[in-house]
Amino acid sequence: MNNELAMALIHATSIIELLIPDDDDQREHILGLCKEWEAMARTIDFNGVKVTLGEGF
Repeated sequence: MNNELAMALIHATSIIELLIPDDDDQREHILGLCKEWEAMARTIDFNGVKVTLGEGF
């Protein structure tokens, strides 16, 4: 994926985190999925080698 998508997912996760109440049973599950999506968005293929960019890219 590309940097713009990764940044959008990171910002979306922050917003979702604010919207889900702390006592919601599904909170950790939803935030876990968001983190997985962020990691996938930060993963690039560099000459056949998969590289995951850090959060400050």
